[in-house]
Amino acid sequence: MKIANLSFPRRYWLEIMEKDSGPAEIEGRILPDSTIALKTRNVRKLRLLLRPELVHSTGPLHLRVNDREQPAQELKQSCDLFGQSANSYADPSLAYTDESIVNVVK
Repeated sequence: MKIANLSFPRRYWLEIMEKDSGPAEIEGRILPDSTIALKTRNVRKLRLLLRPELVHSTGPLHLRVNDREQPAQELKQSCDLFGQSANSYADPSLAYTDESIVNVVK
């Protein structure tokens, strides 16, 4: 994903919350072992918007940002968050059951 400004910060399961000057870029992959690997450029803070069908295995979610391991996280699969996000986006296909805010360290 690449965005020039934060007017429309979401692409699929990623949302850029804060960025440096210049276009913000994220290359992200969800791996079969419940690891999310992200490479960023000009991103200070982002949010992962996850659903059960995106992360296939059970157990903790592992996150690697710019080749740095982050602490493992347990996914909650919150029905309340799903309802709130579906209402907010007015589209259940854009809703999510888990979110994680990540501060990107340079």
